[in-house]
Amino acid sequence: MAVTIKDVSKDASVSIKTVSRVINNEANVAEATKNKVLASVKKLGFKPNKSAQSLRSKKSYMLALLYDNPNKSYLADVQSGIFNACKNTGYNLVIQECNYKSSELTNDIIQFVKDFKIDGLVITPPLSDMQDFLSNLEANKIEYAVIAPRIMNPDSLYVSSNDYEAAYNLTSEIIKHRHRDIGFIKGHPKHSASLLRFNGFL
Repeated sequence: MAVTIKDVSKDASVSIKTVSRVINNEANVAEATKNKVLASVKKLGFKPNKSAQSLRSKKSYMLALLYDNPNKSYLADVQSGIFNACKNTGYNLVIQECNYKSSELTNDIIQFVKDFKIDGLVITPPLSDMQDFLSNLEANKIEYAVIAPRIMNPDSLYVSSNDYEAAYNLTSEIIKHRHRDIGFIKGHPKHSASLLRFNGFL
């Protein structure tokens, strides 16, 4: 017999509404209560009904990873991290390849978000450097987070690193070991981080 939200409520000694709030990651739930509910969920093996969750919260629990990067190992690392985060928060992930040169990129992605009811986008370089594209997403009220953007907007979600300093430190370390003929493999030509790394190398 399937475990129900009522079973979790009874095991955690909280109301059904509280269990629902925790499952849907809503605010105004004490950390101790949240941990108690999650412990009961794990103990009983409770699996929330995604269809019912979507109807209640008006969320699809679907995220999309947008990419136009020929480096498959880079994509694999990013994808792995996002998959793990999705798994821990009850989301599913769709992978969408894009052509940053396409004149229809913005319209295609807006339609894609509508068709698949995507809750939010994770955008990788060089797409994350395209300010007009990002502005159009904002104008259409599409939530997104960008990876390694050229311009780090404090009002946007982004993940970045100091590419110049990283390349500089790595090159300095190689030189310390008395290596002199040092090569550099450039990244995507349209990605600002590639230029920063190259400048750090120089």
